[in-house]
Amino acid sequence: MINTFPPPGSLKPLVTFLYFCGVRLGEALQIDWTQVDLNAGLIRLEREQTKNSEPRTVPLPDMLIGMLEMVDDKSGTVFDGTNLRKAWHKACAAAGLGTLTEVEGKPDPRYTGLIIHDLRRSAIKNLMKAGVPEKVAMSISGHKTRAVFDRYHIVDTEDMVEAMQRVQLGVQQVPVPGC
Repeated sequence: MINTFPPPGSLKPLVTFLYFCGVRLGEALQIDWTQVDLNAGLIRLEREQTKNSEPRTVPLPDMLIGMLEMVDDKSGTVFDGTNLRKAWHKACAAAGLGTLTEVEGKPDPRYTGLIIHDLRRSAIKNLMKAGVPEKVAMSISGHKTRAVFDRYHIVDTEDMVEAMQRVQLGVQQVPVPGC
């Protein structure tokens, strides 16, 4: 039987890019090495590559720059998406982030759990938690409207607890009138 999974680590640059930058998978898979400036730490997406038909520049995290610098052949497309979904499902199931269930009469198991598109949500959440202004986060991820961006910016209990801790710290520093 032929191994249908990509070599270990070949998907890591793509997954890292999606996780940190929130770029759409379809946009990421079209990026050519001519659009990458590793010295500046930037990737330029052209108008015809983006969902909203607006070009944008995406900054790269140092971790990804290091991975991309190690690539020998810097021609063609930057990111390898070969069998991405199958490899993703297998990895998530192994990490307890999803399940694979055999289905009678089907060659591939049914997957439920974390999906690749969830990395877009993670990127938005990470950008916001890092204190990146919303307009900048929207520019990096390619969100054109506030309404769609808000759907990706998920607030959870941890966010609310952290907010209350900040409020308490702020109140402790303010003198109480009359005291």
